[in-house]
Amino acid sequence: MRVKDKILVLSLCILFPMFIGCASNTPSGENKIRSQESVAQQAHQEMQESFDSDEESDQLDMDYENTTSRSFEQREKGLPSWVTSPPSSSQYVYGVGSAKIRADPADAMSRAKDQARTEILKRMEVTVVGRTRARVSRQVKDGKSQVTRSIMDRVQTRVSETRLRRVRPVDTYVDQKEDTAYALLRLDRDAAEADLVGQLEEIEGRLREIASRETEGARLKQLNLVMPALPLLEKRHQIVKKLHMVNGKDADFHLPADLRRLQERIATLLDSLVVVLRPRNQESEKLAAGLRKALNNQGLRVRQKGRADVLLRYDLDLRRIERDGVQFVFAQGAITVLNGKGDVLNEFQEKAKAASQDSWLARERALTGLARVLGQKLAESLFKSFELNPVGTF
Repeated sequence: MRVKDKILVLSLCILFPMFIGCASNTPSGENKIRSQESVAQQAHQEMQESFDSDEESDQLDMDYENTTSRSFEQREKGLPSWVTSPPSSSQYVYGVGSAKIRADPADAMSRAKDQARTEILKRMEVTVVGRTRARVSRQVKDGKSQVTRSIMDRVQTRVSETRLRRVRPVDTYVDQKEDTAYALLRLDRDAAEADLVGQLEEIEGRLREIASRETEGARLKQLNLVMPALPLLEKRHQIVKKLHMVNGKDADFHLPADLRRLQERIATLLDSLVVVLRPRNQESEKLAAGLRKALNNQGLRVRQKGRADVLLRYDLDLRRIERDGVQFVFAQGAITVLNGKGDVLNEFQEKAKAASQDSWLARERALTGLARVLGQKLAESLFKSFELNPVGTF
């Protein structure tokens, strides 16, 4: 029953006794009439208030229906507004992605979400690129020798990219006419920061356990104990970069002093490795001085005699060809890498060539090229001997 109908029925119920009371002229009848009039007025006021409240509720329902209708019409007529104008918030970072539907709509939506995640990262990188670059340039990551730098570079390739795990879907839309899937995702800054800080604390705990290990004896033995810290240090570096992106502040998650000393100790041990050359024949021995000089230029500590951390047993051959007054020198080396105990770490063959009108200069250039390759191979051999495990996501 509608409100107006309720009012009519209640009014008749109240007024009917009043008409009966009017037939009596006694004082008691008049008092009853006044009392009934008062009740009628109060009831009318309450019903009016109820009516006004119902009117307001009806208006809210109408507004909701109109809003829903407009939203439905917007979807029917075109794309949701967030496709071209993502929401903006200090708490959340939003990203929109899209992908064409080829055969499987679910696959297209998955690609759209991946693109939205990438968009979120791009939005955050814009605000911190300058500050991050300045901070990274102050970190001590590399040693002096090519072997140390090569090992550091290899460590980077072994560490998987740190992903932000606090990205959640907000809305999706499929444009049937254009065969395109759209996804709106958002990152909660506070939740992501708390998650990354937790990972950072876990890594630093593992690094401190490595730093506490006793390192005595031969350099390779010491390196075997502390080298597992390198992938963890690289992972920590990645997490710090993500933290700068997430919190949008100039917070300094610098490497603690004890972990910085660990990092420097590893670089120092690598730089101090002593390499001793062991030629296999007299022809190779004649080239030992040139090879030693070229390896020294790569930052290695190379000797021909004495106690070694690493032995390079090699067979070196040089071939010379002259064409139109230009000297061509081809250097070829068969190398065996051994540790101080004589255990074979690696075996390989490498080549290098150089040209010059001066035969001596062509020879030096060929040896330098071969030494550069040998330095990289030596780093690869040491890297494999340390048995570093890849560091994945936490």
